[in-house]
Amino acid sequence: GLPGVNLPVTLMVLPFLVWAALRFGPNGVAQASLIVIVAIITATVAGLGPFVPFSDDPVLQLRNAEAYLAVVLGSSMLFSVAVAERESAATRTEAALAQLRSILAGTGDLIAAV
Repeated sequence: GLPGVNLPVTLMVLPFLVWAALRFGPNGVAQASLIVIVAIITATVAGLGPFVPFSDDPVLQLRNAEAYLAVVLGSSMLFSVAVAERESAATRTEAALAQLRSILAGTGDLIAAV
């Protein structure tokens, strides 16, 4: 790798975003994304962070940071939507099962009489 570049630092935001996705869903990831964006852009503009050693050009540093943010935050948002959809499907399945049990409970005598 490049001297002085600590790439695993860039992965430190992933547990935070996964937690937000699991705990709060898409809205939580959107709010957590705002925190991550502000932190990374502020650090990059200040000349800190993992994107600074790649170039002496501040515009290129910000473009690298923005590309990273697009990939990480886009993936996090997709993950949160998948989690929310799974939870919604589980709720609908439980409701349908309860309705089926209710119907079958009321028809038990009818089925036995036939």
